[in-house]
Amino acid sequence: MKASIILKISLLFLFSCQSYFKFLDGEKNYSVIEEDFEKKVCTQNSLNLISENYPYKEEFLSFLSEKKLTSFGDQIIAWSLYQAKVRPDINLKHARFSFIIGNDKNYQYLDYKNSKGKTQNYYFYEGLNYLAKNYSKSGLKKITALVNQYFKQVKVSKTLEIYFSKYSSNIMSDKLWYKKFTKGNNTLKSGESFRSFDLSLPKKFTNQIPQTPLFDYFVEDKTSQDIKCNQDLNLYKKQIYLTQNSFNISNASFGLTKNRKYFLASLTLQDTGFKSGVTSKITSSVCFIKKPDHRLLVYSLPSIDPGQHIFNLINYEVYKTKSLAELDEYIRFPRHIFVTNPNKLLFESNRGTKSQLQQFLNLNFPLYHANRIGHLWSLKSNAKKVQTVLDPRWDSQMLCTK
Repeated sequence: MKASIILKISLLFLFSCQSYFKFLDGEKNYSVIEEDFEKKVCTQNSLNLISENYPYKEEFLSFLSEKKLTSFGDQIIAWSLYQAKVRPDINLKHARFSFIIGNDKNYQYLDYKNSKGKTQNYYFYEGLNYLAKNYSKSGLKKITALVNQYFKQVKVSKTLEIYFSKYSSNIMSDKLWYKKFTKGNNTLKSGESFRSFDLSLPKKFTNQIPQTPLFDYFVEDKTSQDIKCNQDLNLYKKQIYLTQNSFNISNASFGLTKNRKYFLASLTLQDTGFKSGVTSKITSSVCFIKKPDHRLLVYSLPSIDPGQHIFNLINYEVYKTKSLAELDEYIRFPRHIFVTNPNKLLFESNRGTKSQLQQFLNLNFPLYHANRIGHLWSLKSNAKKVQTVLDPRWDSQMLCTK
């Protein structure tokens, strides 16, 4: 995205305009340092591990090597189980599980959740059971046993430290959790180790595959006609915004890419109290963009309205990117989001230019500053490899092996 590109922002809903409001990205003023480009971009044609803020990935690589789990299917199942090991705050009985699996030619998106008023438990294991049947060589039961055996001790992430602090009084009065997650008179901090819970598979699986439709979205660019998303982005054109309360959402998003294959997933839970929760109504949003020589995938992690960020990126013409550096610029670009009840506009003014901020102020509409809005990952895949770009706003991390 070059500085001379004019970006279009639809303000129909908030400002009753009949056309697009335009502003020019006259200068770069992002509150990020250019040196972190290599930390957020992976161009290697090899194994790449992605997670939100869990930096201890080398031990997982050692596990794959020692247990000889070399197939892509076995690795994504093991990586998923590992997330459950290091996130005891997410109640697996009720957590929603959505994932994308694909390569440069084909992809599949599935979302395991409550449907038609029916409540079903252990969506996470149902999804892994599907993956094991279709992609694994070793099988779910064997891989689960290996993960339980190998990862007896794991480390606390920053996210888990925050959860421990939030429910410190509950942990102190819970005999099992007190034993596992305290040191002296304090709950564990980031980087400290704890003895993990064993993962237990359900005795039976429903083997039901969720009906997960994808919606078409059309743009004027003739080379990007094939855009499919798990949300209907056309609603935003009709001034229908899907903002939801994202407070108390526990989320673990992660991924793995290898050669031409990729896997991205999110575990989400509505936190209703200590060791409890209900299936989240919020999950990640994703769009697949097919180009003549590659595919582009934009993944918006669970938030107040994840689809709106992808909608804006597409209106900014992200599909015209020719390099990974350009894609990285789109991910870094200052964001805004329309929020309802009450209506207001949030804008990353610290990342934008003074002229951009003034343009918004001139609209005479409630405008609020936000330090960071949305959390986006993006993949670019072709016949040779998958390349990854993460959002510099957050502590998303990846281990890009050579």
